[in-house]
Amino acid sequence: MDDTPSCTRQDCSLRDSNIEIQDKGGAILGVSTQDIASYQRFTKKYNINFPLIADINADLSRAYGAVGESSLIGGGYGLTKIPLMVAKRITFVIDESGHIAHIIDKPDCANHAAEIIKVL
Repeated sequence: MDDTPSCTRQDCSLRDSNIEIQDKGGAILGVSTQDIASYQRFTKKYNINFPLIADINADLSRAYGAVGESSLIGGGYGLTKIPLMVAKRITFVIDESGHIAHIIDKPDCANHAAEIIKVL
């Protein structure tokens, strides 16, 4: 989620190394299920220098297996299951032909750019 400690550390790591990633032939695209207004605030606040894509309906995230469904039990006198969409923190390194070349499924948020540079 935008402006949470992990997201901020991860995106700032990528921001700070964006030129080096580009020099190695990479391009960064951030994808999350949050709305555009949230991204715009976050991008401005932290001077994020790569595109953030709002996957509001989670179509792209589902296609990549990067979102799961969970439920929360709530309700007053009875129990009601409330469906929740839970985005996973995963990085896909996609090669020139459009194939997934590498998956980082447990990124070290503060050092994420270094993880990506290592596999480029």
